[in-house]
Amino acid sequence: MSNNSYSQPLTLKFRPRRFEDMSGQPAARVILKQMVRTGKVPPGLLLWGAYGSGKTSSARIVASALNCEIEDVEQRPCGRCSTCEEIVDGKSSDVIEIDAASSGLVEDVRNLRQQLRFSPVGRYRITILDEAHELTTKGQQSLLKILEEPPPNVVIILATTNPDRVLDTVASRCFSIQFRKITVNDIASRLMYIAKA
Repeated sequence: MSNNSYSQPLTLKFRPRRFEDMSGQPAARVILKQMVRTGKVPPGLLLWGAYGSGKTSSARIVASALNCEIEDVEQRPCGRCSTCEEIVDGKSSDVIEIDAASSGLVEDVRNLRQQLRFSPVGRYRITILDEAHELTTKGQQSLLKILEEPPPNVVIILATTNPDRVLDTVASRCFSIQFRKITVNDIASRLMYIAKA
């Protein structure tokens, strides 16, 4: 856990950090872990599904796994190295997280394009676009230019509850993974884990 873990709200303190922590998403977990294991990560990922199903947390897990410092790819992300800690704390220069609901204009995407021109400090530079469906049409069209000709070692992860509002041209250039609604049993299991911890 990071140094400030005891002062964090429970939602952040126990936010999933490893693939094994992804509750109620067995198919998504296997697919994402296999991508990291094989090194075959597409430049665009579209994570879509119900609100609260773990899309953004999973995007952070992927970001940590791609840049984790440990050599054994089977153990990534470790959740303990300095890179994993920086990503969890939102301090990594290689991971850009954007809330498209408040930053969805074409100018924001143009600024992102400028940032992605720089080489990553670690293996990859990852952008997580939360609520990606909130990007304006022009913003999505500008994003399309990145997805069509992605810089080396760049991964764009779009997380959305409304994939129908993502332009077909953008969605077609992403590997799409559906996140299902979390069941009561999944919630109970996670709460038991947190209570024991």
